[in-house]
Amino acid sequence: MTSDKNFSLVNCNDSKNICFYNGKNEDLEGFIVSEINDKNGRKEFIIENKKNGNNRILISVYSKSDLFYGDYLYINCDLAFPNNSKNSKFNYIRYLQLKNVYSVCNNIKISKYENMKKFDLYYYILKLKYFVKNRVDEIYEKPYSGLIFGVLFGGNFLDKDLSNLFSKAGISHITAVSGYNVSIIVSILSGVFLKIGVNRFKIFYFLLIFLFLFVLFTGATASVIRAAIMGACSLMALQFGRISSGVLLLFFVGFVMVLSNPLILIYDVGFELSFLATFGILFFKPILDNVFIKFNNFLNIKDSFNTTISAFVCTFPVIFINFGSFNLLSIIINLLVLQYIPFLMFFGFVSIFLSKFVSFFAVFIMKYIIFICQVFT
Repeated sequence: MTSDKNFSLVNCNDSKNICFYNGKNEDLEGFIVSEINDKNGRKEFIIENKKNGNNRILISVYSKSDLFYGDYLYINCDLAFPNNSKNSKFNYIRYLQLKNVYSVCNNIKISKYENMKKFDLYYYILKLKYFVKNRVDEIYEKPYSGLIFGVLFGGNFLDKDLSNLFSKAGISHITAVSGYNVSIIVSILSGVFLKIGVNRFKIFYFLLIFLFLFVLFTGATASVIRAAIMGACSLMALQFGRISSGVLLLFFVGFVMVLSNPLILIYDVGFELSFLATFGILFFKPILDNVFIKFNNFLNIKDSFNTTISAFVCTFPVIFINFGSFNLLSIIINLLVLQYIPFLMFFGFVSIFLSKFVSFFAVFIMKYIIFICQVFT
């Protein structure tokens, strides 16, 4: 009964699952359980229908209603299996399967919706996220607003032209929050608290709470979850005096994530790239550090080169298989760009509170990044 012959975890021949009813007109009701993606006026989100086993449904509708996570909707629509676009290489079916979605709604009628006021931590985190997003939009013009928010908190907020430029240049990963971003933020927070006299024991617990909230704030993508779990394990190892192997820790985290959702191992290219890039840095970078130990690390170029090459060696096969090409100049672009990302994150974050004094520096760095990409693509 499914339009996709690929591996999945849901049996759509079982009437307990909502996808069993695909091809029929149904009355549905349930909570919005995802962020609302606004695509040129069309709102896209996921609801959980309360009546069935696997009950997640993708809704895409033009609506003037101020919909938000946690709203309870009453919907009538024609259920259907998702389909891939003939004009795109993007596998939409797999993308939805990763979100445990096997049904989409057509000919939608939302007859009523209620804003649920019960306490939900994620609801308030999303409210904070969009408050910050609006603040960034007030400070920066496009395309800089989308870039600075993506670098700080992840998410696809780049305009189409800049997204295509970064994709060609091979630096799309700078707006996908990963271990690199998490390590920068944790290091800054640790330094600040130590400077103001907070003891290490309290800092440890604060950082664990922060990592949990940060995962929710950034949308709980595979790369962020992996980075946060690794960060939490590393913090615990340091706190209790057991410094574990980074590679073993990475495989443990990967195992836990695959166990929770086996589809990410098969369909989630982002997870594969994130895992392999981290493995490359953990395994190959120490080797390169020893090879080039006599070279001066002027302007951090040596360290950036070793990090970039280590990640490239492991991710190149996956990139080539999935995208059919790879820009060899992306190594140079990454070398020229990555070392300035911590400064961009710092100025970008501070500018949220002190916009007039700091945003100039953030814009200057972003213009530099865009210029480098244009020169080498």
